[in-house]
Amino acid sequence: MKLFLIIILAGMALFADPGEDLHTAARRGQLAEVKKLLEAGAPLEWKNQYGSTPLFMAVFNRHAEVALLLLEKGANPNVTDTFYKSSLIDGALQKQLTDVVKAVLAKGVTLTGRQLNMTVGMGNAALLQAALQHKFTPAELEGALKAAITVKKDDMAAVLRKAGAPEPKIEKVAAETLASYAGEYASQAIPVPIKILNEAGQLKI
Repeated sequence: MKLFLIIILAGMALFADPGEDLHTAARRGQLAEVKKLLEAGAPLEWKNQYGSTPLFMAVFNRHAEVALLLLEKGANPNVTDTFYKSSLIDGALQKQLTDVVKAVLAKGVTLTGRQLNMTVGMGNAALLQAALQHKFTPAELEGALKAAITVKKDDMAAVLRKAGAPEPKIEKVAAETLASYAGEYASQAIPVPIKILNEAGQLKI
């Protein structure tokens, strides 16, 4: 029996995939195991069936230390998975991993205006400042400032103004007009009913 177990374990070791092991350790946030596997030569860019690398999974699961180590070792920050259709920088922004965002930007990754607006909506001033390391057009900065003003995030607006964002023209909509948009909506493209509420002069889903 003991010999049989030794043979089974030896067989498992023979067919072990270091890339998959690294992917699993990164997903679980096992920093020591990630270091050990990297020292043993595990491939940084191993991908699962959805195109997710160890770096992507570390970010997706909020394991900042693991993500920073993988970036330091040269992991590709320009990865997008096929399941969520999400880029690495999208994940780092959504999880509010400020240090990871800074590290990814330092690798030359650029942000879109949409990603800048997404950062404004998160309400994290440090994260927004990290995002603004990238150069945006005046129109993109103006759009982000308009978004900050619209959702009444004064601290976000202050950061954008300091970065040189032009003042946007804010159109005021009459309370009666806003109230007329409230209700329940559905379409063939989105069959699930969406309820729009008018709360204190703001439309909310």
